[in-house]
Amino acid sequence: MAAIFALTLANQYERHRKFHQLIWTISMALFSIGAFLEFVMSSVLVTGPLFDLYYLLIGPQVGLLGAGVVYLLKPRFGKYALYVVLVFSAALLASVLIWPVDISGTVTGVPGSVMTYQQWFQSSVVYGIYYAVAAFAMIPRDITQALNSLGTILVVGGGVLSFVLDRKRYYALLIALGALMNAIGGIMLGVLGDPDVFLYFEFIGIVIFYLGFVMSSRFVFRAMPTQNPVVVPSPNLVS
Repeated sequence: MAAIFALTLANQYERHRKFHQLIWTISMALFSIGAFLEFVMSSVLVTGPLFDLYYLLIGPQVGLLGAGVVYLLKPRFGKYALYVVLVFSAALLASVLIWPVDISGTVTGVPGSVMTYQQWFQSSVVYGIYYAVAAFAMIPRDITQALNSLGTILVVGGGVLSFVLDRKRYYALLIALGALMNAIGGIMLGVLGDPDVFLYFEFIGIVIFYLGFVMSSRFVFRAMPTQNPVVVPSPNLVS
């Protein structure tokens, strides 16, 4: 689904050449590659460099979505939002190079039987990612959290603002809801303790996101036939 959406955005950018569409295309491409790596990590030996790559891919994607939203609403401010995301992304790259993750040992601080990181990945890729992220130094984690938080605020806020400015844009509520699905999935994961719950919410979020995109494109096409479709996408904090 994410790959289809990335291709759809790429096609839209190819036809209309809107800079925010390019930003979103890059973000969804990162999400698609990250999702593929999640599948890979569930079936092969997960090394430190492989997880470093995964972490660097998922880190900027939400921030880029948020920057695209601001660029759509206010290009003047969107330029600065993009600069902030790029600076944080460069800092994330530098921090991971300086403090690469070490997942060669066993997971500590978890009640029950002692398991290696690889065993956790084979048991559940969600928990494997969770414990591998916890093995990072604080600085890479703080930078990623800042990117995710900023991006989520901008995407959800942009969707709500679009609806407030024009109540006919009800698709914007779907966009905001899609952005919140990951957060809800994380909460339900903690409550139920079932890693599959998070994956379900992640999938539901991207479906709602895609529906909002399709509805927004059709709405704008009917309302303004001579104008380019305008959409505001939503993120998955963890692919």
